[in-house]
Amino acid sequence: MTMTRPARSSRNNAGSRGSGGGSPTTAKPKSGGGASKRPPQAGTPTKERITLYLDPDVIDILKKDGSKGWHARTNAALRKALDM
Repeated sequence: MTMTRPARSSRNNAGSRGSGGGSPTTAKPKSGGGASKRPPQAGTPTKERITLYLDPDVIDILKKDGSKGWHARTNAALRKALDM
């Protein structure tokens, strides 16, 4: 009796299903409307991109003043909570 193993899916193919998938660190940035990305100004501390999972009600509160600028409001709220 010969036994065969079921085919294993590749981890590389895991993100190929659905709507884009893939890791945020390997995803290519979408091309914008002609705006080029500028380097940070001298003396300006750079920020690090992370993935952070938040509850939907927390995101709603952070976006209550509009979706523009909610990342900056989140950063400010975290700084305040951490006494920075």
